[in-house]
Amino acid sequence: MTSSAQLTTGEFRQIVLAEHAALHGNAQSRLEALLRRFDPGAAFDTLPPACHLSHGIEIRDLGRAAGRCTPEGTVIVNRQLIDHPGEVRATVAHELAHAVVETARRSLLTRRGPRRRRGVFADMARRQGAWATHGSIWQSVARELGDGGERCHRLPLKAKRRLRCFLYRADCGAEVVLTSVRHNRLQRNRGMEYRLAGRDARVGWRHFVGEVEVSG
Repeated sequence: MTSSAQLTTGEFRQIVLAEHAALHGNAQSRLEALLRRFDPGAAFDTLPPACHLSHGIEIRDLGRAAGRCTPEGTVIVNRQLIDHPGEVRATVAHELAHAVVETARRSLLTRRGPRRRRGVFADMARRQGAWATHGSIWQSVARELGDGGERCHRLPLKAKRRLRCFLYRADCGAEVVLTSVRHNRLQRNRGMEYRLAGRDARVGWRHFVGEVEVSG
């Protein structure tokens, strides 16, 4: 594999896509096994769309999280892993395991319909016990996909940078978020105003609403 020091963004993306493609089929099989295990009487020869894993894969800055899985099953890999390419496979496996468990959970609860949910189905509905986010079912699937089944990683990832920004609201109600440079200028020069781009509105020091945080 190319060393992390030599990886380009494009090369890193290809690694992520390749690992996701390599694991996705096994993850789908794990999903079908879960469905058969908890609903043995159902026919799975033709699975409905809701029982298929999403093929979605994204790369973006997640701060200190190595990866994330959306409720829809899209796997997100932290772009900081470009410096740790050897961890991509485990990260994708970790998040695909979440996708498997959540897809199975939703499908099984839907199949149960209005019947009373006791025992395992109560835990399933509440994400408790074996069905907890990092419970024994997830751990089993994660290990089968190649992750260690541990909740957290130990990579030296950096928190997302937060930019200090400031919300202003014009008399007409139009809002604009200014950087600290422009905010400080307005607060120092009470006669100064900024015209909102594309709008017939201006803001000055008195239009300041409050500080907001924006990811950098």
